[in-house]
Amino acid sequence: RSTLFPYTTLFRSRDPAIGATNSTINLTELHMMSNINVVLRTTKSTSPDHVELEVGSNQCEVSLTYFYANGQVKMGNGLVSTSGDLESSKAFTKPYTGIDVTSDTKYNTTGIFTFAVVPQALVRETGPNLYVGITIKTPDNNQYYVVEKLSEIVASKNDGSQNQTASEKIAFWYPNHNYTYTFTLTKTGIKNVTCTVEDWVKVTANNQDITLED
Repeated sequence: RSTLFPYTTLFRSRDPAIGATNSTINLTELHMMSNINVVLRTTKSTSPDHVELEVGSNQCEVSLTYFYANGQVKMGNGLVSTSGDLESSKAFTKPYTGIDVTSDTKYNTTGIFTFAVVPQALVRETGPNLYVGITIKTPDNNQYYVVEKLSEIVASKNDGSQNQTASEKIAFWYPNHNYTYTFTLTKTGIKNVTCTVEDWVKVTANNQDITLED
């Protein structure tokens, strides 16, 4: 059994199923979605290249661009495929907390912007928009920072993923993976980008007896 939302579920007769049994069946639940985190940071306010990440109650806006918002998953083998048209832009969920000015002596850092997305390739072979990207809008003067090709970003750290190694470009978002991108913004543009990759926590349910009858 897998956790899936908001996928369309496909049931096909050729997919394997759990047969009738009196034995204990252990179920492992995995996230079918990919979780994308974005953290923004900038230099301290005394620096000439400082960027306002928060003005009053107004925070930055982070949007995912040119991605597949819909997909399908096969219950029998867990394979995921994208479907439908590309979504041109959709906003991340903003962090509950504002700017944290105390945890870092060099940078002001935001909370985590989050987005649950259908697992997919970040580079496509055909079409007018080949790359999944990110747009960052700051609250001061509506300044935009555009990352057209997320596929060019290298994983700086890998905390358990078997599908992604550190020091290699992230070309695909896998199910049950958590990606955290950190963008350092300055008045001259994006100065630095890092990304860590980790598997989400797997939950295993033990000692559940299942009885099936005709």
